[in-house]
Amino acid sequence: MKSTPWIPPSSSVPGRPRPRVYLLISCLLLLFILEVYTFLTTQVLRESSVTISHNKFRLQSRISALPPKQIVVIGAGIGGLVTAGRLARATRGRNVSITIVEKNDRESAGGRLGEYTWEGHRWETGPSLLLLPDVYMEIFEHLGGSFPSASNSTTERTSKDDMTRTSAVKCGGGRWERQAEPPIASGGSVSDGIGPSRLTKVEPSYLVIFGDNDRLELYSNRSRMVEAINRLEPGGFPRYQDYLESAQNNLDFGLSAFIKESPQWEYFPAFCRNLNLNARFWPLASHHRQLEGLFDSKKLQAALSFQDLYVGLTPYEAPAVFSLLQAIELNQGVFYPLGGFAQVSRELLRLVEANGVCCLFDSPVAEILVESAGTGLRTRGVRLQNHHVLPADLVVSNVDLPYTNKYLFSRLHAQSKDHDTRGFSSSVISFLWAFDRPLPSLRHHTTFLAAREEEVEAEGGRKEGGRSGAKEGIDPAKAAWEAVFKDKRFDGRFLNFYVHAPARTDTSVCPPGHDAVMVLVPCPVLGKEGGGQEEEEEEARMIADAREAVLARFESVMRMEDVRDSLIHERVIGPREWREKYSLSRGAVFGLKHDLGQLSVLRPGRKHVGGRKRLGEGGKEEGREGGGAIEGMYYCGASSRPGNGVPLVMVGAKLLSEMILQECFPE
Repeated sequence: MKSTPWIPPSSSVPGRPRPRVYLLISCLLLLFILEVYTFLTTQVLRESSVTISHNKFRLQSRISALPPKQIVVIGAGIGGLVTAGRLARATRGRNVSITIVEKNDRESAGGRLGEYTWEGHRWETGPSLLLLPDVYMEIFEHLGGSFPSASNSTTERTSKDDMTRTSAVKCGGGRWERQAEPPIASGGSVSDGIGPSRLTKVEPSYLVIFGDNDRLELYSNRSRMVEAINRLEPGGFPRYQDYLESAQNNLDFGLSAFIKESPQWEYFPAFCRNLNLNARFWPLASHHRQLEGLFDSKKLQAALSFQDLYVGLTPYEAPAVFSLLQAIELNQGVFYPLGGFAQVSRELLRLVEANGVCCLFDSPVAEILVESAGTGLRTRGVRLQNHHVLPADLVVSNVDLPYTNKYLFSRLHAQSKDHDTRGFSSSVISFLWAFDRPLPSLRHHTTFLAAREEEVEAEGGRKEGGRSGAKEGIDPAKAAWEAVFKDKRFDGRFLNFYVHAPARTDTSVCPPGHDAVMVLVPCPVLGKEGGGQEEEEEEARMIADAREAVLARFESVMRMEDVRDSLIHERVIGPREWREKYSLSRGAVFGLKHDLGQLSVLRPGRKHVGGRKRLGEGGKEEGREGGGAIEGMYYCGASSRPGNGVPLVMVGAKLLSEMILQECFPE
């Protein structure tokens, strides 16, 4: 049985409280946390205005006096599309004009949820795992469309016409005119969908290949995991089940309470069991420490924690509550929309335009315009880089929140210091590769991890570290994470990376006899002050090192010495392109990281608040960076609450639209 020295025994130590006492203490602690959460939420909302009631009255009066009411959404990413679509549907017939302005072309709608194509090959350029499909269904149905369930067996659509047909909006001469369409009644449907016709569940959820080329296939079918878990961790399968049960408890209550902000109290008792101070599953402990207490196998520890990358953290600093990611992937399962993820973006854009939103592409924003309003500030529109001004009573930025606050306001209202002191996730190098032969060793989702059971020697055969002349080896798993997040220096020797090879599920991805794979290699973010030859040279070095390391691993695992000769096309997306094309601060593809200081209510909210306090002599406050809160300024996207990932961004956009409707368009 795995010993857990860091976990105190319950009743074996004289004078130590019994488990029920721990459980009572934990429940009381959680209730206190929820009370603080509610209080802080109220305070954050208060802070965004001089006073809620006064500014709400002012805002309502101002909007009512300006027919038509004008809302501008910056960015046609998933958050911007969902926010605009829900607002348009809710305000139909109320003389409200909603415009989305997007810096990139129409094919880029959906932001990172897009695709790249070349001679019959197709790659995702961003998200490649469809999780929590119920969230997608709710959003699409609310906008008058539909989203397939995992059990839908409808024949896959492959028509090029179907995949490009849209309900276009004409935008010209500074005026926005929709093409005539039949009105959509509230609650009605928007027919003629172009989205994915079927979701398929991917099994195995992942193939994990470790540093010594050992393999582990992870299935959502628990019965298929018994032998695999016990091989790595003799007798470990019961603890694996306990771990996933605790992860599900974190998901059930955490998703409703801290993500959807609508607690489902029937899940509260099970969540409290995770809060037992005498249990292994305290949710704020280190995720790595929790797994280390459950399993001896370093490989199994690594296989159950690499998803922490998605929230911008290493397993050594991520709270164990993020085991909920394993509950999503290994309990509910991983899905894939046949035809590719870009269909999700296309269908969402079609629904948004069908609900009356005007979308203006190739229209980068130069500045969000702000004016004085009594004793405070308010938005008055946006100025495009072509100098055209779009007046607006409300502005919603779907651009990365730190980037918005530093670069899209005038110098008087920018929040540069706040931006530079935020904690960012990692960047990634994406290789989109076409091969003229299949790569049979890969599954739909394959993760290569540096982890081994034993430590390895440093270069030159000498082990590093140790005291009094003793030499300790290098833990490859930890070294791979630290190279990205701690050392900020890419190290191709110890590498974790992910491969998406959807041809195993969807034959439309590439021509017969070929393969199309996307490789994501985590790498450090760019510096605070971007640009320059040094940055360009450093990125080129990282790309070259990553390319060589990945191809070497492919050759080792697949025993294909000619794998390089089979590579017939390459497209690379590096940190600088993530920053320039998608306006991601420092090229951080997952936005702000989700550490305890930027989690839940402590994550930037959906309304603009003043920047950090400026202190003068004697510590006296002399105002806030950027001049204080800006009325009518809102945010959605990965760096705002509740966080990153397509489902969470959709949930955040839904909550934002409800906030705007409640505050600005009361019944």
